[in-house]
Formats: sequence, C-alpha cells, structure tokens
Amino acid sequence: MRKIAVFMIVAFVAAASQAVLLMEESFENYAPGPLAGTPGAEAGQVGNWTLQGTAAAWDVGPGLDGGQGLVTVGTGGDGDIYIDLATPSAGGVIWVSYEVSTPRYGGHLYLSTSGGWGGAFGHGWNQTVTINNTTAPNNVPFPIDGTTLQLVEMIDYNTNEQRVWVNPVGPTLPVGTEDVYRVEGIGTDPTRLIIRNYNNDATYDNIRIGTTAFDVIPEPSTLALLGLAGLALVARKRK
Repeated sequence: MRKIAVFMIVAFVAAASQAVLLMEESFENYAPGPLAGTPGAEAGQVGNWTLQGTAAAWDVGPGLDGGQGLVTVGTGGDGDIYIDLATPSAGGVIWVSYEVSTPRYGGHLYLSTSGGWGGAFGHGWNQTVTINNTTAPNNVPFPIDGTTLQLVEMIDYNTNEQRVWVNPVGPTLPVGTEDVYRVEGIGTDPTRLIIRNYNNDATYDNIRIGTTAFDVIPEPSTLALLGLAGLALVARKRK
C-alpha cells in the first residue's frame, strides 16, 4: 500500500511539474460593471479590454462559480471584446478552457486565442458545440437553458489540429476521445484572447490557457487522490 501511495504522489508531482499556466482570467479582480477599457488584471495580459464590432453589454457580474464572471447581453450582429496576450512560447501545443452558459440563442458565441477566428470554439450557428462552425462528429448539442458547460480545447500548432472536449472528467484527455475536431491554420502562439457574441445572452467564466490539460481543468478528483495517498502513508506509519 505504501508503494502505491508513493507512486501516486510521485506521478502527481511529475505531471504538475511539467505543466505551465500561461494565463487565467477568473473575472474576480475587477469592480462590477463594464469590462471595456479596464486594464487586464491577470498575468499574461497586455493593455485594456477593448470592444470591437457591433456594441453589446459586456459587464463583470455574477459568475458561474459563485463569484464574478463576464455577463454579456448580445445585440444583432457580431460583438467582440478582446485583450492582447503576452504569453511565452508554448512549444507547439496549448490547452484552453472556459465555462459558458446561455439562456438565449441568436447566433454564435466563441472564444479564440489566435488573434482571429481560426480555432475559435463554442456555440455555432447549428446550435452545437463547434470549432469555427465545424459540425461536431458526435453532434454535441449546446443547451440554451442556462446550463453551464466547460469546454476544453487542445491546439497543436505543428499540425494545425484542434480538438474540443465537452464537460471532460479529469485532466487526462487522450487524442481520439474529443467531441469536436478540425484542422485549420491558426498561427504559432496565443496572441489575443477574443470573446464573440452574436445576439446571445451569456455568461463566461474561468478562462485558462496552459501547456497541459492539468493547467486548465479543475482537479478535485486528483487532489482527493493525493489526499488519500497521504492518508495511506500515515496509516502505514501508525502500524
């Protein structure tokens, strides 16, 4: 039992040591109210949040985790808000995740880190989870009832492949288990975080960019496992 516990701790520490969180936006570090014109409050961001396209209301307000989030009320047309990124080179692969909920559908809503719409993922025109309006292989519906989704994307800049998982369980996401897949040129590294809303009401929260899935997916199960491993060691010593 002691060997198993030690192995679990070593495996967890090894995985964590290889992970690098490039950016995290929790929306907890802003005063409630309009986000546009506000300096970025998290590491890896440069300059102010900026509106472009058709105007929409982008306000810091009640989030999806009990704290604050980005609440937007859409209008007819593409409304975007963005901030530039100053993230280090990701070595070819990055992971991106965010939480999103919408009670009203009027078009697409996306998040992108490429500076354009290559690799943008979220809610497409076909009312499914998509990458830049790619039809999902499993046709995963995007609920329009206020349900919170966690969307996780892996971007491989070497192969231009993007893969999206919907509400993944745990930080281990093997290639081939994704819900959406697309090949599309998107640059070399994260350059700009853009959030787009086309006439939807929505809330966004907990945006993360990292070099592994461990960076961007909450790990309560892994932390619990680590705790159990520690308890096993204590029990072993008491014997």
